[in-house]
Amino acid sequence: MLNVTIVDDQLQDYKSLKEYLLRFAKEEQIQLNISWYSDALLFYDEYKGKNSDIVFMDVEMPHIDGIELAKKLRQIDEKVVIIFITNMAQYAIKGYEVNALDYVLKPIHYGRLSALMRKTLNHIEKNQDAEIWLKTAMGNEKFYGSDLIYIEVRGHLVVYHTLKGDIEAWSSLKEVSEKLPDNFFRCSNKIIVNCKYIKLSGKDFIELTNGLRVTVPRSRQKEFFSQLNQYMGIE
Repeated sequence: MLNVTIVDDQLQDYKSLKEYLLRFAKEEQIQLNISWYSDALLFYDEYKGKNSDIVFMDVEMPHIDGIELAKKLRQIDEKVVIIFITNMAQYAIKGYEVNALDYVLKPIHYGRLSALMRKTLNHIEKNQDAEIWLKTAMGNEKFYGSDLIYIEVRGHLVVYHTLKGDIEAWSSLKEVSEKLPDNFFRCSNKIIVNCKYIKLSGKDFIELTNGLRVTVPRSRQKEFFSQLNQYMGIE
C-alpha cells in the first residue's frame, strides 16, 4: 500500500489525477491510498508526524506556492517523493532546489502519468530503507541503512559508523554484507562504504562526506570502481 497525497486547489484537476492514478493502480495491481488537500497550509500543518510516500503538488496555489511549500516539507521529511503539477514546464526546473523527482504538465495525460508512476515506483523500491538489527553489548539495537556511512573491522569487532554515532557489534564483514542494500560496496578487506556518502573518488581512493579518505587496494580497484561507476550511472 502506497500513500499518495494530492495538494491542488482545483477540484477538477484533483479528480482527473485521481482517476488516472486509480486506473494505473488497477493495471499494475498495486494498492494506492489517495488523499486530497485543496488548502496547502492545512496540508503542511497536518503533515507533521504523518507519512506520505508520494506527494503530487500544484505549483500555483493561493497563500503559498508549491515550491515554497516543498521547501517547508523537506525540513520535516527528506524522503517523501515530490512531484510537481504545473501549467508551465519552466516552473518545474525549480524542483531541483527541493529534490523533486519530476513534474507533470496540466492538462494531465494518462501516458505521461503512467510512465511517471513507473519511474516513481522504481525510485521508491531502490531507496527503500533497510532496517538493520544488531546484537551489541547493550542488547539488540536497530538502525537504518540510510543512516549508515561506512563499516569497518577493528580486531574482532565490527564498527558501524552512522549519522547518530558509532555502534560496535561482534560479527564479520561477510555476515554484515548479506544484510545491506545494493548501494553498499566493499572497498577493502576491512571497510564497506555507503556510496550515498562518497563525495570524491580518485584513481585509488575515495573520500566520504565526513572527511574520511579510504585507499582502495590494487586488488579491489577494478571491481570496486566498476561498481561505483555503475551506481553513479556513468558506465
